[in-house]
Amino acid sequence: MKKPQLNKQALKYGSIATALTAIFIAVVIFINAIAVILVDRYPLRIDLTEENLFHLENNTVEYLQNMPQEIEIIVLMDEVYFTASSGVQESYQARQALYVMREFEQKSNGKVSLTFNQSLLDDVNFTSQYELEEFALGDVIIQTKEQPEEGKVTNFRHVSINDFFSQTTYSEYTYDISKVEQVISSAILYLNTGNQMAIGLVTGHNEGFLQTADDSTVKSLIRSNVYSVVQGINLGTDEEIDEDVTVLMIVNPKTDFTQEELKRLDEFLENGEQLGRGLMVFLTPNTPDLPNLEMFLEEWGITVGDGIVYETDAGNYYNSNILYPRVGYNNSDIFSTELSSSSLNLASPMARPIYAAEEIRNGVSASAVLSTYSTAKLMESAAGTTSEDDESGPFDVMVIGTKERTINNQSQRSSVLVSGSTAFLESTLLTSTSFSNDSGLISMINYLAQRDPNELLVQAKDMTTATLDITQAQGAWMAVIFIIVLPVAVVIVGIVVFVRRRHL
Repeated sequence: MKKPQLNKQALKYGSIATALTAIFIAVVIFINAIAVILVDRYPLRIDLTEENLFHLENNTVEYLQNMPQEIEIIVLMDEVYFTASSGVQESYQARQALYVMREFEQKSNGKVSLTFNQSLLDDVNFTSQYELEEFALGDVIIQTKEQPEEGKVTNFRHVSINDFFSQTTYSEYTYDISKVEQVISSAILYLNTGNQMAIGLVTGHNEGFLQTADDSTVKSLIRSNVYSVVQGINLGTDEEIDEDVTVLMIVNPKTDFTQEELKRLDEFLENGEQLGRGLMVFLTPNTPDLPNLEMFLEEWGITVGDGIVYETDAGNYYNSNILYPRVGYNNSDIFSTELSSSSLNLASPMARPIYAAEEIRNGVSASAVLSTYSTAKLMESAAGTTSEDDESGPFDVMVIGTKERTINNQSQRSSVLVSGSTAFLESTLLTSTSFSNDSGLISMINYLAQRDPNELLVQAKDMTTATLDITQAQGAWMAVIFIIVLPVAVVIVGIVVFVRRRHL
């Protein structure tokens, strides 16, 4: 019986094919390993979300790369928790937080390090470095790499993962808000800034705004932008205003100011002839006559008007409410470059008109900050209803008066800003990503405090999943189309094709 002969040619080609397959697999494994290393070190992802949820804003990146101190971000939770969260929305938020925190490290040119370590919670040597601090699972510590005292950490900020996200409701819709970049950026800016400026809230005039949800939101927003808040400043007492206070806020006063109180405001703004101070006044159409305060504002080129501004064009008001007019900004000096280059979506609800003096008075110039569109009209407060005879716009609803002086060859200024709308500060407008009132407010405060407007300004981002809302009838029609009509059409086309090909 003949022995079967080996097919040498088949063996040869088979060996080559096996070798090529092995080489191909090895190359794929090598490329995959390199890709994993690169993805871990460099942001190779493409963010296709409308809000740019998974990447840092350009101004944040620029600040990180040029900040004076190196920063450590320590997350007291293992990284696996961010990729193994239960629930679709929870998982989406956890991954967004993870990717954004990685971006702080990846895009900082070595200025930021990121560590995930849950075991540090049980490490007494670690926790004892932070006096009077109690940590829990999911807490985040942002601190400077260099500390003034060995064995103790004093330059740090302590936040929770829960601070990264919130919800807000506006016009019957609930929005999921991401504040990961905002919270961490605020902490980093605080650690690099040194002396912290303060915003003082004036009391003593039945300010209905104070101690409300809106008041709490305003204070939280101010603090997140590296200002401290000094509450309960009563100008009617002999108590000195904290020297760190650079801007005072008067919100919705119900009683007038005395001449002595206004004198103290003058002294605050004059600042020993050095200027560099600011005052913000928020009024409403229902604010009673305050002749002393109004006369003081007129000295700054600002006149408080009467009536309520409303919109006649449905495209220029919000929430199906004519008393929620859209407004545009008129002062590019106040708003940062980042904001000025985009469309500011500002609302100034329930506003009264504010007028700016056309001429410079006693070295004070006044100009509009926010104005309505020309389609707005002015309703008399007493009337309560609109009329065809109502005065037509546009109307200024926020005005700033500025006094400038050259001191030691440098231009210095103090400013008074007056808004005809206290509702500009509503928590729904400051927390909703549909509006820019939060960024607008901080830009105004930065300008009055004479802080660099482009220093670092980050808005919260909307993470709400887009949904398609349909009626029951529309749902029934869609069911008929996709469950019956389309399948039947596919079957018919298949039968026609089969029959025609069979007779070819």
